[in-house]
Amino acid sequence: MSPQYARRSVAALSVLAAAIAAEASETVGASINAKGVTEIFGNHFGMPGVNATYDYVVVGGGTAGNTIAARLALDPANYSVALIEAGTFYEILSSNRTQVPGYNFEAANPTNVGTLSSMTAVQIDTEPIAGYNGRKIGYVQGMTFGGASAANYGGYMRSTVGAHDRWAKAVKDDFWSWDNVFPFYKKSCNFSAPDYTKIDPKLNISYDPAAYDAAGGPLHVSYGNYVAPSMVGIGEAMERQGLEHIPGFDSGRLLGYGSLLAAIDPRTATRSSSETSFLQAGAKSAGLRIYPNAMAKRIVFDSDKKATGVVVKGNSKTTNVEWTISAKKEVIVSAGVWRSPQLLMVSGVGPSATLSQHGIDVIADLPGVGQNQWDQPFQSHIFKVKVETNSQIVAHNPKVLADVTNQYLTNQSGPLSSIGATQAAGYENIPASMRQRVLSNDTQALMDSYPSDWPDINFLGLESSAVPADIGPDEYYLLYTDMFAEKIADAILKGE
Repeated sequence: MSPQYARRSVAALSVLAAAIAAEASETVGASINAKGVTEIFGNHFGMPGVNATYDYVVVGGGTAGNTIAARLALDPANYSVALIEAGTFYEILSSNRTQVPGYNFEAANPTNVGTLSSMTAVQIDTEPIAGYNGRKIGYVQGMTFGGASAANYGGYMRSTVGAHDRWAKAVKDDFWSWDNVFPFYKKSCNFSAPDYTKIDPKLNISYDPAAYDAAGGPLHVSYGNYVAPSMVGIGEAMERQGLEHIPGFDSGRLLGYGSLLAAIDPRTATRSSSETSFLQAGAKSAGLRIYPNAMAKRIVFDSDKKATGVVVKGNSKTTNVEWTISAKKEVIVSAGVWRSPQLLMVSGVGPSATLSQHGIDVIADLPGVGQNQWDQPFQSHIFKVKVETNSQIVAHNPKVLADVTNQYLTNQSGPLSSIGATQAAGYENIPASMRQRVLSNDTQALMDSYPSDWPDINFLGLESSAVPADIGPDEYYLLYTDMFAEKIADAILKGE
């Protein structure tokens, strides 16, 4: 028996044990509702290998896909919706590593990055990049229900007023302006103020109550139930460097430093992803059918070039079958920044020269598909520090793990209840004098063309970092990251 199969067998036995321990009237996966109707867990899922038709087909069960599928399924029009996801549920794939916020250092890395592993994400390598001395860079993409919201560190913040307004102008759609989007930001999340029975009240975390709606949800956002001393010190250092203290990053402003929200349900101290929030809410509708381990292979078009469905193939050894899921109204592609254009191109939508090169019949010659990616270069530094961090958790120190686990399970607090970044985030613009010394004239002109509230650099401290193999029981390390905004990324990647 392989180690991977053994781990899954243990997980299955744990579920079975829990079911046996429950009362007979509380059978896991089956119940009778108040109207006397039997409700079976399996009814929420589509049948692999069987062609089916729905009003809408959503490809990708990630951050956006789950939200769209849930909103459609809960619409009073009673739409039927199919949600296709190449992965499955992270609660099955990675034990509790994704659910527990303090284990984000394991959940946020693919299987081939460093010594950390994850079964909920995959890595896509670039071609050699000039600005990185010809190295290939690995991009991480979530492959589980929840997508990136289940395969990241769990921080939550919003963009700026100027950035949204520029976006609206670029796509020629005023809907994306800040004033129009802000109400939907508020609508989507359920904000919880700091719980000072679990967080030191001396920290006095500041936030803007007007950035949230009491009726918002279903995504939970909070500060977790723990703030480490190192994070407070980093905030103080940012202020000494001249960054202004601001009440969070959710009101259309980023320049300055402040407390970082996290996608955590503070009641249970667990990760709140698009799966636990939107997808689970949408699953209450009889019209939603979920297809896990289902890889979209190709979009089907009719003679009028209208998308009518998706060819799907089972993404596991036990479901190695192919079938078609058809849409009466629309096919919605939400497979991520890389997989969405890839799916479009293998389906015949994209640059005709590229499609022809690979023998793909052209449905629509759209040169922009798969082009013009924007990203921010990221670099990290690890420091040995004299204040307690999560290093002993990363190092699997038995005594520390026992202590923090007990604190987490019995009081929903301690390091495992937090993403380890609160009060340690900051944004600033590069001073003009420094720009002139280190950046080309073209890059400076590009930066000046962006909104003044769009930061050049993001600073973030993280409690969990890689640690040396011979780490001592009283040694601690801190990960500090710098991210450069998209507006200077092009120059860096080209080696300017």
